[in-house]
Amino acid sequence: MRIDRSASLDKLPANLIPLKHACLEAYKEAFGEKLLAVYAVGSWVRGEMHKGSDTDSYAVLRTDSTPEEEAHLESMRQQLLLQWCPNPVSDVELDVLSLEDYQGYIALRKRTILQIDGCLLYGQDLPGDVFQEQSMTQIASSFGRVFAGKVNHGLDLNHKNLATRYRHRSLKAKFALRCMEWAAIIEGAPITSSMHQYVSDIQQFLPDLASQAAQAWTLYRKQRITDAELEDLEAVWQTALRSLLERGVNVPK
Repeated sequence: MRIDRSASLDKLPANLIPLKHACLEAYKEAFGEKLLAVYAVGSWVRGEMHKGSDTDSYAVLRTDSTPEEEAHLESMRQQLLLQWCPNPVSDVELDVLSLEDYQGYIALRKRTILQIDGCLLYGQDLPGDVFQEQSMTQIASSFGRVFAGKVNHGLDLNHKNLATRYRHRSLKAKFALRCMEWAAIIEGAPITSSMHQYVSDIQQFLPDLASQAAQAWTLYRKQRITDAELEDLEAVWQTALRSLLERGVNVPK
């Protein structure tokens, strides 16, 4: 098993450095001494941001957050949205979990993300080796369930707001590609956080899915998936789900 890390704070675009500092200050103000670690993850630390990209960060707390603390963090996040969205980013995500939750199975997906795609912004580096704790199929299941849940319940491909509609369609293509990538990882592909690498990994380790992976990548990069392409998008998604189910990954259809 090999992890190919592509995330680095050196890849953070210069115009987003103030946003990085603002996110960190929001966590500090909301949680104070509870704050154990803060990570930046995703396309903004992989050098892969494009129109429609958001920024993701995770905070791990020593103890559970209170409703008041969470409300305060959300208030500051709303201020960041007013300042930074929709340009240069589409959303600012500020996720939080306690150390106890972080160490449990429920946070397996987040711990995996931090190990392969996390850049420490503050505090103590926590990830550990999840690949020694769980089988690759179990890890893939934790991702597949989230992807399927978002597609089945969180995306509205015909949203009345055009920007939201196109973003949700693009996310479905992204989740399809990521499902196929985890199927490739089960077959021996290196673990990478780079979207650019997914298609070549799938072509090498799952050649029967090469054309579907290329189509998912094309749809994802388009940003404006048309009504006429929705049937192709659904076909790619169903193929992605089957690629996991055929390898013993437990995901909802």
